[in-house]
Amino acid sequence: MLKNHVLIGFFVIIFFTKSFVFSAPVKMTIEFHRNDGECGKYIKRGMDFLEIKYARLLQYIGGKEDNVQQIAGNVVCRPVKFEGVKMDFKCDGQKGTEKMKYNLILAVTAKKQMLSGQINYRYNDTSMGLFKNKYLDVDKLDSEVFQPDQHISIKRIDIRGLKSVNLKMDFGDCQGEYPKRLIADHGIYMSSARSGIPYWWTRAYFDPVQMGEAMGWWDKLQD
Repeated sequence: MLKNHVLIGFFVIIFFTKSFVFSAPVKMTIEFHRNDGECGKYIKRGMDFLEIKYARLLQYIGGKEDNVQQIAGNVVCRPVKFEGVKMDFKCDGQKGTEKMKYNLILAVTAKKQMLSGQINYRYNDTSMGLFKNKYLDVDKLDSEVFQPDQHISIKRIDIRGLKSVNLKMDFGDCQGEYPKRLIADHGIYMSSARSGIPYWWTRAYFDPVQMGEAMGWWDKLQD
């Protein structure tokens, strides 16, 4: 199964922070690649087998060290409408009061039986439902085989209603940074980017839920 074998580690430090006001509603739209285009061989049946349970926008400010940022905005978005290649989300939470650095997290799970990998992130069955639906039962997984057309690939994301800026995240070609723009399995995925290069996805250990936590990360390549 195609996977991005980069894990993000997080650690949590609790800080006292001032309150942030959530005023105007935040809305998000995800546009997927079409399954009849050049990405079709990867995503033809992706949305039949995988679903986005929620997205989390983290806004943060820099800490004393470059790899530590204090979370100053935490907005959760849940899907409300899916039509064509676009999925609309309604968001709620606390957003920062000024322009800040940000990352977007996606929580992806299986919606029907498929070949699934191990859980390598902080898991919540209430959200993901893999055990409730028995998708990880050994006897069921033994009969599954890898299907190359069961990926999700996102083309762009538009987030509106933040305090100072609307975010437009371009993920470019589904084959760029291969296979980091293809979501192949359940998990927590964080947006990553370099200057001048469209976004891609990095597998994460967990997504913080509290304001005032600090986020730290490092890349760890897996064999």
